[in-house]
Amino acid sequence: YVDLQYGTRLNGGAELAIRTYYDRYRYDGDYLYSGTLNEDRAAAAWYGGDVRMTTRLLNAHKLIVGTEYEVRGRQDQYNADASPATVYLDDHRSSRTWAVYAQDEISVSTAFLLYAGVRYDWTSTFGGTTNPRVAAVITPIENGTLKLLYGTAFRAPTVYELYYEALPSILSNPILQPERIQTYELVYEHDLGNGLRASASRYSY
Repeated sequence: YVDLQYGTRLNGGAELAIRTYYDRYRYDGDYLYSGTLNEDRAAAAWYGGDVRMTTRLLNAHKLIVGTEYEVRGRQDQYNADASPATVYLDDHRSSRTWAVYAQDEISVSTAFLLYAGVRYDWTSTFGGTTNPRVAAVITPIENGTLKLLYGTAFRAPTVYELYYEALPSILSNPILQPERIQTYELVYEHDLGNGLRASASRYSY
């Protein structure tokens, strides 16, 4: 993998971060089943970049906005027996993803921070999805912090989960849809001093 990052502070105090990358992956597996050599192969190459800006507004808002873009130009999978030569899978695919997001950290008071954010993701295989996230961080007493968090997220299936097949025992499932989750969490943390911290949480996923 190759990863290049650049960061700078703009006029007015805003911070700009830019990143670009290129990655390659290859997998070769040879497996002997009942005297038959099975050749399992995978190869991938992808590149992309992201831009993120952080700025302060009216002294009470810390705003983060950004965008990401990725091209998965090579997503190859292959499975075959060497002798007798039998090809079970020879799959070649490509895909693209992009996203935009924004988050606002609001200083309601010295003891109350409110976070509100939203992210939109688009994939060429499944389309778009919007996911919000909110959090309240309260300091009701000295050394004690109460956090209330809510959010949604998703995970798109991989090409392996969708299309990998090695008949007769392993079947593909091209109609898989993205996983989706809603999370609720209540956390209390207390600094006991001398390097000790206690926490209790209640969460529902």
